[in-house]
Amino acid sequence: MRITRALLALVLLLGAVGAQEPGRPLARLRLAPRVPGPAARNDGAILRCGFPLLPEVEVLSLAGLRIETAAGKALPARLRVMTRRSAAPGDDKAPIDWVELVFAPGAEDGDLFLLQPGEPVAGDLRLRHDEDRLVIERGDERLCFDPAAPALLSRITIGETEALAAPALRPYLRDEKGELLPQGPWRLEVLAASDVAIDLAASCSLGDLLFELELRLVSGSDEFIVDQRLVNEGPYGHMGSPSEHRYFRSLDLSLPAPAGLIVLEDEAGRIDGPRSWALLQQQETPYRKDRPAESFPAQIWSAGELRRSLDRAEGLVALAGEPLTLACRVDDFWENAPGSLFLDQGEFFWGLFPQGGSGPHHRGRYGRPPTEGEVDQRSLAAYRFEGARAKSRRIVLSWRRAADGDLGRDRLRQRAARGLHLAPPPEDLAGRDLLGYRLVPRGTVAGGEAARFERFAAILVDDRAADHQDALGQIGLPAFIERGGTYGNRVFRGWFNHGDIAWGDGYSSLHYDLPFSVLVHYLRTGDGRFLALGEDMARHRRDIDQDHDRRSGFKLAGGQFYEKGYWHGNYYHPSVSHTWLRGPLLHWLLTGERWSLEAALLDRDFIRRAGLGAWNGDWGSRIPGWGADQLLALWELLHDPADLAAAEAALAAYEKVESGRDGGRGYVINRQMKPPSCQPWMTVILGCAAARHGVATGSERFRPLVDRIAAFLRDQALVDPAGPFPRLRRQWAPGLDDAPGEHHLAWGAAAFFAQRWRLEGRDEDRDLARRLFASAVLHQGEKAGGPVAFRLLAYPNSESKIQGMLQIWGLLALPALAD
Repeated sequence: MRITRALLALVLLLGAVGAQEPGRPLARLRLAPRVPGPAARNDGAILRCGFPLLPEVEVLSLAGLRIETAAGKALPARLRVMTRRSAAPGDDKAPIDWVELVFAPGAEDGDLFLLQPGEPVAGDLRLRHDEDRLVIERGDERLCFDPAAPALLSRITIGETEALAAPALRPYLRDEKGELLPQGPWRLEVLAASDVAIDLAASCSLGDLLFELELRLVSGSDEFIVDQRLVNEGPYGHMGSPSEHRYFRSLDLSLPAPAGLIVLEDEAGRIDGPRSWALLQQQETPYRKDRPAESFPAQIWSAGELRRSLDRAEGLVALAGEPLTLACRVDDFWENAPGSLFLDQGEFFWGLFPQGGSGPHHRGRYGRPPTEGEVDQRSLAAYRFEGARAKSRRIVLSWRRAADGDLGRDRLRQRAARGLHLAPPPEDLAGRDLLGYRLVPRGTVAGGEAARFERFAAILVDDRAADHQDALGQIGLPAFIERGGTYGNRVFRGWFNHGDIAWGDGYSSLHYDLPFSVLVHYLRTGDGRFLALGEDMARHRRDIDQDHDRRSGFKLAGGQFYEKGYWHGNYYHPSVSHTWLRGPLLHWLLTGERWSLEAALLDRDFIRRAGLGAWNGDWGSRIPGWGADQLLALWELLHDPADLAAAEAALAAYEKVESGRDGGRGYVINRQMKPPSCQPWMTVILGCAAARHGVATGSERFRPLVDRIAAFLRDQALVDPAGPFPRLRRQWAPGLDDAPGEHHLAWGAAAFFAQRWRLEGRDEDRDLARRLFASAVLHQGEKAGGPVAFRLLAYPNSESKIQGMLQIWGLLALPALAD
């Protein structure tokens, strides 16, 4: 009997699945709207997501798999392997772990999708090479990309009709005098191509800055996604080394404009036949200190006249022409101000940095705390784009045949408001390890301690979850941002600030990997508001808070910007003790955005270069602790043995000092402290990494060290370890006066004993982890039953650090309450 190729693939797949229940899908995916509202109904928007396969199945190949609706309808979809389980780099024989999905379901397809064995459904896209050009075809539509021309998109034709008024996707960067900086040749690459989805990457130089585009078209969708990024690969100038800040007047990108433009729809209505038009989203400088969230007015101009003034602009516009109409949406348009959408004699442009310059964020002051420093005069009339920074934005274009009569603006508005995404239902992820964290779905742990922790998570996206405080009201993170931080004098929005959180010494650079915790809450709750917040944070983290220096060879390049400084880490150079990479990694896993993976790999290289294997015991054990922890997370995902070796070297360096100079008692005395002492909250960071090594590898190598750290914490560092609410001392040394201990430091100790329980299975560790968790969550604010709020009165101006610590360690300890 002859077996077809598709049937053979299915036979092999089912053999690999093994104990898979008959008819059970390999993965389930549910739509999650980022903004709450009516039931989510998709309408052909492009969806791109990453998801893990169910842990009990083993799939070696994606051949013979397809995406189906709950009713069994198969849809055109592109599936790609992201990671495999326990595989060496490049090994394609291990079972698949994470999968990337790209498709465009219709409104009638519902909100639940299944990965099932079956013949894949073909799409209608074709990619071909025409000499040096790339041509994408869909029916009688053709898009031509020409890397030899300044404008990358040279033509769109429908049948034999030209559909563009002019070539598009050309960047214009103007210096401080308004003169155009030279553009280098395009480098065009096909990232992925199938008959369902095509991804292109293009880059060129603008002066000595790097400009990048990622373009995506998907079968069944009228959308064309354009991601753009500007990167300064020169050094920031840490520790007095030379900086390569760049100043410029504007950066614009030409967008497709329909031929024969006759009607334009803006934020509020139609304007007939304009030749010049502009939607300008502004950021007032100096901002309104009493109402910083109201410092973002917008204006609409046409033919040199002010047509309308708006409080804030959505970033939506539609152009009508022949033979197509085109609508444009810029995500987070006003939040990432300034920005513009404008027509200039029929050509359509998006201004990431519109004409005029960013102005002084703080009246030109970029100093170090506690002083504001000297005024940077050049920044008063130009954009200051610092060395090692990047900035990325997304533009979504949508075109339809002119005969349809629908300009598409309303559909784009609806898509922007819902912002659909796909992820497995939380119950399918229960008990799964994710970068060293065991997922516990919301609502599956009983008791007041867990319920209170869930409220501290909920206030990140919902002010109503916060307790009412006198003179403050209900202050979750949304209200904290709107009011301007602790004292109402910080701006959380704008192209340089959007996604970050301010604290006392400036902007926090999302201390303690808050993007990771927020995205974990998305997976364990299915609440798309966490995804919306987590994406904003992750993109800020990978762009502004990531050191992108590739030119200087500076040893400290590539890390996460330190959290202190008025301007996102300008006070101190990157440090291993303040570099976290799980947030960018998880964002890449959930969205497929490779710029986030790139940031994590830059961090990895930075940590490796730090030479943690030679750590001598000074400046705090969190240095080897966080370094080993981050490298272990990366190794568990990408399986590079060099990451595991570097993590083990960091742990061994701590062990060498601890067992030698300090007598093998679980602690290391930091000789730089006054007086020389140990900081137990740093010890638990190292201890968590050592315990995690054993859980991840099954190795006994560092178990004796973990046991000595546990004994030190129980016998010396904890206050009232046998009581219901044990606390952790901030500082300890033999003979040092007794310290009272602090409840909020119990978070780290709870995480350590929960990890040791996972490693060794001791009931006493689980019990202590639970009591430490209760101590921390019930006394957050250091008073029993204190308010659940983002504005914590006990920690004025340090909310972001405290909240970040609460989340990263609370999530690590939570499984001890669940099992």
